[in-house]
Amino acid sequence: MITLKRQGKTSATVLGIGCGIEVLFSYETPVAVSYPQGIAWRSKEYMPGGGTSVTTERQINQWIGGLTPTPTEVKEVKQSQIEAVLNPENMVKASEIVEALGFGS
Repeated sequence: MITLKRQGKTSATVLGIGCGIEVLFSYETPVAVSYPQGIAWRSKEYMPGGGTSVTTERQINQWIGGLTPTPTEVKEVKQSQIEAVLNPENMVKASEIVEALGFGS
């Protein structure tokens, strides 16, 4: 089931895309992903032309810090990898993503 949650009174929104996968958006830009196995991805190149912003970095840190379960691994990935999670052609079970990336238990 797809869900959409606003993060307080900020520009951050969380999109739940099923299988326990959630994507954090700042305005219209996906900036981080969480997987139910306790793994989170974050980008450091989401601004136009690359780079970060102080506000979005704070939002990412707060969101990751509030995840349940708390991520055992937070990996910095390319912005294209964050965006690829939202591509319908790439949507597979979270366990398959984790296994394919070698994060399995």
